[in-house]
Amino acid sequence: MSPQQNDPPDTHPAVTAAEDVDGLIRERLRIDQKLTEKARNVAVIFTDIVASTKTYETKGDIAGRTMVHRHDDTLYPIVTEYQGAVIKSTGDGMLARFDDPVAAVKAMMAMQKAVVQVNQGKHQVDHLHVTIGGHYGLCFVEAKDTYGDAVNTAARVNSLAGDGQIFITEAMYQQVRHDPAIFCRFHEAAKVKGKAEPLNIYQVIWREEEQADKPRSAEGEVAETPRKALRLAVRISEGRIRASAVERLGAEEQTVRQVEEVAAAMPEVDELLNQLTGLLATVDDKGRLDKKKVARLVEYGQRLYQLLLPEGVRACLKETSVEDLVVSVDDQLIKVPWELLHDGETFLCLRFNMGRIVVTQRPVVDRRRQLRPPLKMLVAVDPSGDLSSAQAEGQLIKTGMDRVWGKIQCELWNKDITQERVKQHIEEYDLVHYAGHADYNQFNPSLSGWMLQDGKLITSDIVDLAQTVTLPALVFSNSCQSGQTSAWQADDLIKNRIHGLADAFLMSGVQHYVGAFWNVYDRPSADFAMEFYSGLVKGMPVGQALRQARLKIIERHGMGEAVWAGYILYGSPSTVYIKEIGEIPEERAQDKVRAIPLPIKKRVWPRVAVGVAAAIVLILVAIWFFKPSFSDRDEGYRALKTGNIALAEDRFKKLSTESGSAQAAGWEGLAAVRFQQGKYDEARQLAQQAFSVNAASPGANVVLGKLRLAEGQPGEAQKSFEIAAKTENAPSWV
Repeated sequence: MSPQQNDPPDTHPAVTAAEDVDGLIRERLRIDQKLTEKARNVAVIFTDIVASTKTYETKGDIAGRTMVHRHDDTLYPIVTEYQGAVIKSTGDGMLARFDDPVAAVKAMMAMQKAVVQVNQGKHQVDHLHVTIGGHYGLCFVEAKDTYGDAVNTAARVNSLAGDGQIFITEAMYQQVRHDPAIFCRFHEAAKVKGKAEPLNIYQVIWREEEQADKPRSAEGEVAETPRKALRLAVRISEGRIRASAVERLGAEEQTVRQVEEVAAAMPEVDELLNQLTGLLATVDDKGRLDKKKVARLVEYGQRLYQLLLPEGVRACLKETSVEDLVVSVDDQLIKVPWELLHDGETFLCLRFNMGRIVVTQRPVVDRRRQLRPPLKMLVAVDPSGDLSSAQAEGQLIKTGMDRVWGKIQCELWNKDITQERVKQHIEEYDLVHYAGHADYNQFNPSLSGWMLQDGKLITSDIVDLAQTVTLPALVFSNSCQSGQTSAWQADDLIKNRIHGLADAFLMSGVQHYVGAFWNVYDRPSADFAMEFYSGLVKGMPVGQALRQARLKIIERHGMGEAVWAGYILYGSPSTVYIKEIGEIPEERAQDKVRAIPLPIKKRVWPRVAVGVAAAIVLILVAIWFFKPSFSDRDEGYRALKTGNIALAEDRFKKLSTESGSAQAAGWEGLAAVRFQQGKYDEARQLAQQAFSVNAASPGANVVLGKLRLAEGQPGEAQKSFEIAAKTENAPSWV
């Protein structure tokens, strides 16, 4: 029989190859459309009975099935109540789906509360214990099934939860974080099966007693510490300055307030302001003023104090014992550097925790951001790529904030900082720290803005954003003249112009804005920012944290370091963003080296004997003047001192491939590079490598000394610096 005789008859009409391909393409498009219709973002949750296998093994099948029935009878109705759907039983739990992620999380909370209720009156051995995990993402959704990677992810998250816990992914957290009834804490970045990158896991807090430490009021706002403040109100009208000073506790107001007046000598005030700002523009290339200029700054501050404040107000400021000072000014007096008024003994910003409130007729966005821990923080640094200390500043802030897990989740942007990226994502963050260039246009302040990678983010962009999104609660703009503004004139009410970055953010609903009143320099401004956040994470009110930063800079570098005078806080100084952080848990003790504040140049530590401090300073000065003998090493350290990290790393890597003392010099230099980059664990490891070749490695001893200072071990740091100082080829990097 021939092969042809075995072939079945062809029952299909003949088609050309082209017609067949066209038909297949049309069919594929139809199938793709059907699949697209079935795919959508949903919230997926899994529940699991704790130790169900043990129950079956120890108590038998009936007891095991009874426990499953109790689970189903308790939890299934809650899914329905919150508009969800039970997809299937997993044997000792369930898979459920919700279109609304907020409803899903509220259902999860209700489930755990219901489990507590059903256990009441039963013996402990018969208690039901449940874990719950959830994820929000794209799934294929059918009437009786849901499948896809989001389902697998939810299952992985549930497997991480313990008895009575509710875990969700960051994708789900982002969908629910603004609901005032939902309270979450960051738990961990977990490596799970099937995912290349760790998942950020958040714990949903459903027990009231676990929510007791929420730093927010009933309305969901960050809470203000109930502490007494002095409110200084200053207005100008018809050639007269009217001022009052009243002590109050929280929102408490006095029924009667005494107001005093003085003649508004504005021409003299304006001349003094010009002289003061001109003086601060004469700092040297390190941002410092000499003693004569500091004396003139005091003189200008005292004269402004006399001109702007009536005698009775000055007496109140002199006599008060409160630490918080709220300066409420009208929009004609916003240009005055109130922080630098001098009462004859000190500047107001050094005596008080100061914050400004601006009273204006202009429309302000009335949308306050609701905050719950963990706060989400963005640190955006050096968009232009030419501020090495801004890069280090960002790394140090990120490292410090990573310590405060469960309180702040910090994201660092140090590249690709474009206008579109900022506009698209700024609403996701509660706190924003910007360290980079800013442009203040004195002829048209409304054109001022942040200098990003692809151009300027101007004030009108910020105002436009605020029409549709809620901006962060706190913005720290660590850049030149980012807090400067001209007086808001009456015609601005008609033209709706925005005078500078500070005004744009404040008019757009930002609750606290920290900016610079004039030019700030790269390294000192980074130092200032680190001290500010050091206070913030210790639980200080925002005004106290800023004042601490000023005092620390002066303690470390003297009054001539003008950066202390450059910053302004708009907003209440009494607000606490982060509750006080206790001791580092034992299992995280290795992170102590990363604690804020880590040094940018050198570290001031508490309760250190003056003699020890002086000795270390002398040793560091001695190290500074030692000159290394290796040419590559010398060039590497010069590059490191000038902020050229790439060149320094290149020179030290070249040395590390050699042998003997040259190799040790390469490793110690790379340790210095890693320290400068804020990679402290790597710096320590590289220093140890240098010691393995040269037990007295001078550069490694300098790095080790700096790390020990950061860890609060000045005695051990001194030993390391002394060894380096005695070495002939000690590095010039300090």
